Amino acid sequence: MQNDWHQGLVSDAMIQIEGKDWYPDPTGSGSWQHVESRMSIQAWEALAKIKCRSSDKILGTGIKIEGHGIHANDALHIACAIESQCKYFITTDKGLTSKKLGEIQIINPIDFVRKMEESDEN
Repeated sequence: MQNDWHQGLVSDAMIQIEGKDWYPDPTGSGSWQHVESRMSIQAWEALAKIKCRSSDKILGTGIKIEGHGIHANDALHIACAIESQCKYFITTDKGLTSKKLGEIQIINPIDFVRKMEESDEN
């Protein structure tokens, strides 16, 4: 309960570094987000049809994915996609598109569009 009170105080905080506004990450991770990043995330959330919330299963999957040399944050995003039963994880990160995971295909947006166009033709 005390942590909730403390987090409530921190969530209203803002600092300015090099003329840019930064806010605490709303997930409570202790990191800070640039205001433009936060607005971008909110815009994406508005478009999302499925919102995946953290769970022990997702965390466990993320840890396994991290074992493939994938950074923790990326591993959790991929774990959420797997938990949400996505067939594809679309990213422009070349370090990720070179990884092969059995549960999901990691693909860049251009290759994804090509793949969808090919399936429409068949």
